[in-house]
Amino acid sequence: MRIRRRVLSRTHGDIYVTEFKDEKDMLDIVREYAACKSCGAILSLRDIKLCNICKNFICGECLYRVNNQIYCGECIRELYPLELYEYLILKFVARYGYISPVELSSLTGLGIRNSLLILRMLRLRGYLASTGLINKRFVLTWQGRMVINIYDRIFTDL
Repeated sequence: MRIRRRVLSRTHGDIYVTEFKDEKDMLDIVREYAACKSCGAILSLRDIKLCNICKNFICGECLYRVNNQIYCGECIRELYPLELYEYLILKFVARYGYISPVELSSLTGLGIRNSLLILRMLRLRGYLASTGLINKRFVLTWQGRMVINIYDRIFTDL
């Protein structure tokens, strides 16, 4: 159900809030004034954006746009979970085109079995695809490229 109400704010004038289930949810979100969930910046009326999952306010610098949806940093990490070492493996695959478990184990110092497990886990998430029957090689998928673009920004902001 779509509710559109005008909420009065002392600092920002009128704020229009839409797409909430009931009035209690709307009043919980717009309690005092609109501030970014991530950085705490006070938002003007035209800068107000809501995360599609947690419905918190976020500014234009802290938001992530994926598939025409807006997310905050915490929600994007929950949607596309990735550790730093997995991110570095995906970056290597993006740079050189493919990777085999033997190459990964020689680069990282992990055993071949652990390297194969990591590559299979990334394949199950949809970030890599495997090629070849005997000599398995893993290549990057479009979703892997999208996750690399997201985490480029996340890991540079840390």
